[in-house]
Amino acid sequence: MRVRHVPPLPPEAFAARLSLASSPASVAPRTRFTVPLVVENRSPVAWPRTTWTSEGRLLSASYHWKGEDGSMAVHDGLRTPLKKALGPGESARVSLAVEAPSRPGAYVLEVDLVQEGVAWFADHGSPVVRAAVRVEGQTVTP
Repeated sequence: MRVRHVPPLPPEAFAARLSLASSPASVAPRTRFTVPLVVENRSPVAWPRTTWTSEGRLLSASYHWKGEDGSMAVHDGLRTPLKKALGPGESARVSLAVEAPSRPGAYVLEVDLVQEGVAWFADHGSPVVRAAVRVEGQTVTP
């Protein structure tokens, strides 16, 4: 497998619009599911097609799980790589892979983009998309 060098995106490239077509209202602990996500490049910079690199600078959709009070429950969610290049104003549909927290409760699924080893898009001011999800059932130990 050929590994290519992908430099960090410049700061102005961290601008996206994300939208969820739907998300489940409730799931069982540690359940894996997908949600339909539309990712739009709102920056003036083309995002490269992403493959694993020696620096780990893969561009992915991912998520955090937060409690209703905003506290972080799960910081690093599963990663769903963006598999095609997106020029400014272009968008793509992604089936975002998600795993529910292991404990029951009311959560907020907060979806963002991340360039691995560089930054989350929200850290540069790009808006995230959120959905309320209830985790119901017995706690599942990892």
